[in-house]
Amino acid sequence: MREVRPWLVCCLALLPVLGAYANAPTVGFMWDDQILIQQNVQIHTLHAPWEYLTRVFWQHAFMYGEGHAFYRPLVNFSFALDWQLWGGAPTGFHVVNLVLHLLVCALVFSLAVSRGANVWSAGACTALFGVVPRLTESVTWVVGRTDLLAALFVLSALRLQPVGTEGRARWRSIGAAVLVLLGLLSKEVAIVGALMLAGEALLRARAKAGAWRAEVPLLGALGVALITWLVLR
Repeated sequence: MREVRPWLVCCLALLPVLGAYANAPTVGFMWDDQILIQQNVQIHTLHAPWEYLTRVFWQHAFMYGEGHAFYRPLVNFSFALDWQLWGGAPTGFHVVNLVLHLLVCALVFSLAVSRGANVWSAGACTALFGVVPRLTESVTWVVGRTDLLAALFVLSALRLQPVGTEGRARWRSIGAAVLVLLGLLSKEVAIVGALMLAGEALLRARAKAGAWRAEVPLLGALGVALITWLVLR
């Protein structure tokens, strides 16, 4: 009997997800998309990525005064990049959201398999995750990209989670922390990823005497990432 190819199962799992959101590019701008993208002249010109680190997410003042000063510079940068690529057409923004959602689903599959799940079980769970109605807003609403980017970076960090004590593990620790930081620059909820990585590191350290030394690079890198995010805010 031929061995099942995980990548093929992953592609099969993504088909119903793609089918469920095939009409997303036709939605247009809606709700906050109009304020944060269509009417926001600050994202109509593409600037250097680091310039967005000093800008708040909301540039619009609400009827009660100051508006919402959420800090999501990476999302603002992605909007500006999309505006240049697609000429302000909403279709392109929605296509990017759909691609991001498919990447998140692929990471769910990869993470499940890497943690010991059967490929078919991982495929079924991935398909279910991808079409669950709770995620519709994040995919079809352009501003919902905050969730997609945060999930993409957090899942990537979990997938990159270091094992062992070799030098490569230390570089993975730094990589995972950088990915968490990118997630935090997309949406505050990414702090859950930092807590998950730190929690698993502490559990591994507790399971074996002296193993805590191998987790120091990861815990230290996560600490630096969180402090950097707080300072930037």
